[in-house]
Amino acid sequence: MRESETAIGSADRRVHARVREIFEDAVECVRPFFDRDSFWSEVPLAHFAYRALRDRYPDLTFAEIYVFVGAAARIYAARRSPSP
Repeated sequence: MRESETAIGSADRRVHARVREIFEDAVECVRPFFDRDSFWSEVPLAHFAYRALRDRYPDLTFAEIYVFVGAAARIYAARRSPSP
């Protein structure tokens, strides 16, 4: 094993514990903006997701909100697409 790799059971080196704690709630908070029926002329309403997260979590940075919205977009797009 290389020095940069971690062994199973080693300490978690990831940061941003607060962001990880609220991930599921934040993604659920923006779900209405990614629903199939929430499109305006074939364009998702993702720009409203930024405002919803800013209102709900005013302590998050813009970069953190950007990551949440991007993750939510990928999650809900995967749920919309048909399984192979």
